[in-house]
Amino acid sequence: YTNYCLDLIDSAKDFQSYYKTLNLQAGAYWFQHDFPKAIGIYKTLHRLSEENRQYGKAAKACNNMGVCYRYSGDLDSARKYLQIACEVFDSIGNKSAYAKATLDLGGLYTSEGKYDLAIENLIKALNTFEQISDTLYLIHGYNAIANLYLNIDKYNSAIEFYRKSLALTKVYEKADISTELYCNIGLAYYQGLEQNDSAEYYLDKVLNQEGIENNYIIYATVLVNKGALENEKKNYSKAIGYFKKIVEDLPDDKVNPDSKMAALINLGITYLEMGDLKKSRESLSKGLSEAHKLKALHFQEIAYRTLAKLDSTEGNYLAALSNYQKYSEISEQLNDIETKEKIQLIDAQYNMKQSIRENQYLKEQNKLKQGLIKKHKFLNLLIFIALVFTVIILAITIFMYNKTRKLNRSLNEKNKKIAKQAEELQLLNHQLNKLISIIAHDLKGPFSALIGLLNELDTNASHYSEEEKMSIIKGLLQNARNTYSLLENLMEWSVSKIGVLKINMEKIDLYKIIEKVIQLHNLQLESKKLIINNQVVPGTIVYTDKKMLYTILTNLISNAIKFSYANNVITLSAEKIGRKVHIHISDNGVGIPEKYINSIFQIDSDYQNHGTENEYGTGLGLKVVAEFIQRLNEEVRVISEEGVGSTFTFTLPAEPPQ
Repeated sequence: YTNYCLDLIDSAKDFQSYYKTLNLQAGAYWFQHDFPKAIGIYKTLHRLSEENRQYGKAAKACNNMGVCYRYSGDLDSARKYLQIACEVFDSIGNKSAYAKATLDLGGLYTSEGKYDLAIENLIKALNTFEQISDTLYLIHGYNAIANLYLNIDKYNSAIEFYRKSLALTKVYEKADISTELYCNIGLAYYQGLEQNDSAEYYLDKVLNQEGIENNYIIYATVLVNKGALENEKKNYSKAIGYFKKIVEDLPDDKVNPDSKMAALINLGITYLEMGDLKKSRESLSKGLSEAHKLKALHFQEIAYRTLAKLDSTEGNYLAALSNYQKYSEISEQLNDIETKEKIQLIDAQYNMKQSIRENQYLKEQNKLKQGLIKKHKFLNLLIFIALVFTVIILAITIFMYNKTRKLNRSLNEKNKKIAKQAEELQLLNHQLNKLISIIAHDLKGPFSALIGLLNELDTNASHYSEEEKMSIIKGLLQNARNTYSLLENLMEWSVSKIGVLKINMEKIDLYKIIEKVIQLHNLQLESKKLIINNQVVPGTIVYTDKKMLYTILTNLISNAIKFSYANNVITLSAEKIGRKVHIHISDNGVGIPEKYINSIFQIDSDYQNHGTENEYGTGLGLKVVAEFIQRLNEEVRVISEEGVGSTFTFTLPAEPPQ
C-alpha cells in the first residue's frame, strides 16, 4: 500500500504526504526487524527533510536511524545519529522530542557500558517526561533506568523500576511493552538474584505470549536464558534445543547479534559438558569471533575460559595455557578499579540530582512559609478584633438558627411527603385511566361482537347451514375465551396493585407445572398446528408462589402461541445459574418492533398487535407478568427481532428463601 501511494505522490509538490508515507514504510520494516531497509528509508527521509528545511522531521529521521543501528549492532553509527537528533531537537526547542532522543541515547550508553553518560541522559529524559506528564515515555524511561541497574548488578533496583513501568502499561494500554518487561524481570532474577524459579516463571510468561517468535530480539534473549537455566539443571538436550533455535532457526538478519553470540558460546559449554568436543570447539570459536566483533568482554572471558578447559580435556596443554592467560587478562579488565569508580559515580550522580531537587523543593517551601508567617501576624490582629464581634453575633445567630432549623426540618418533611403522594397519585391516576380505556374499549368490543353474533343466530338461524353455525359458535367460543382471559388479567393486575395479593412461597417442580400449562393450550396448539418443545429437565426445582407462576407461564405461552405462525415450534428451557433458575420461552413468530421493546411491560404502553391468525390482544397479560415477577423480587426481560421471533426470560429462586 505504501509503494502504491509513493507512485501517486509527487514529492516536490506534496512533501508532507510523501514524508508520512515513507515514514510508515520504514516503520513497517522496523517492526519486521528488517533494520537495513528501515535505515535506508530513514536516510532518504533525512535528506528530503533537510532539502525542504523541515529540520524537526530531519531530526526525527536521525533518531529512528540511531535506534535501528543500535538494534542491528552498529553502536558507533547509532551514537552518531542519536547525538545529531538531540542537538537539533534542543536547538529548535522541541522538549518532548529532545527527551525521547536523550532517552534513546541513554539506552545506547547503557549497552556500551558508559554508565556515567547513560545515567546523565536517562535522568534528564525522565525529568522531562515527569514534567510534561508523558505516560508513554515514562514507561520507556523506567524501563531504561531498570536496564541500567541490571547492567551494573543492582538487581533489586532494576526489578523495582521494571515493576513501575509494568504498572503504567496497565493504565496506558497503547504502550504495552509487558513482554519486554517480563523478559527483563526474568533476567534480573536469573542473572543477579539467582532465583531460578522466579526467573523461569517470567521467562515462560514471555514464551507463552501469542506471536512471540516474530519478536526476534526478545524471543532470542529468552531462549538464551532458558537454555542456560536448563544447563544448570543438567537438562543438556533441552538446553541445546533452545540454543539451536537461535543459531539455526532464526534468520541471521533479524536476530540480535548479542543473542546469537551468547547462544553460540552457551552451546559450546553444553557440548563440552556432554563430551562432544568437536561441536564444542566449533560453537565456541564462532561465538568468540562474534564477541570480538561486538567488543563483549564478558562473553570473551567465558569463551576463553571454556576453550582452556576444552584444550586441557584434549591434552593440548600449551593451547589451554594460552587461552587461560587471555581469560585472566580479560578478567582483570572487567574487575578494573575504574569500573567500580564509575558505578559509584552513577550512584553519586543520581543521589546528588535527587538531593538537588529535594533542596530546591525545600527552599521554595521555606520562602512560602516566611511569606505566610508575615501574613499570619497581620491576620491574627484582624482575627482578634473580628472574634469579639463574632462571639456576640454567633450567640444571636445560634438561637435564631436552631429555631429556624426546626421549622425548616418540619416543613421539608411535610413537603417530601406531599411530593411523594402527588407522584404516586399521578401514577395511579394514569394507570386508572389506562384501565378505564381497556375496560371501555377492549371489553366493550368483544362483548359487542358476542351480542351481535348471538342476536344474528337468534333472529336468522334458519338462514345458516349447520357448518356455518358451527363456525360462528367456534368464533363465539374463541371470543369468550379471549374476553375471559382479559378479565382474569385485569382482576389479577388490580389485586396485585392494591396490595391484596398474598405470596405463598413453596417448592415446585418446574417441569410438571409447565406440562399442565401446555395441556391447557392443547386446542390452540392443534388449531395452529404448533409444537411446544419442553426442554426443561424433569425434577428442576424452583421456590415461588404456585398460582403466580401458573399465571406467568399461561400468559407467556399464550402470547407465544398467538404470535407464532402455523406449523412452527415454541421452545421452553431452563438453566440454573448460581442461586437462580433462568426460564426461557422462545418462538419464531412476528417479533416486537425495537422501539416498543423497553415499554411492553408498562401499563401505559401503547403497543398492541394482532396474532398471526388475527387473534385479538391488549398486551395486558405482559403487564400482569411484569407485576407478578416484580412482586416476587425477580427479573423479566425480552430479546426480540421483528419478523424473526421473541425470547422471554424470567428468573426464580433455585433454593429456599432465607
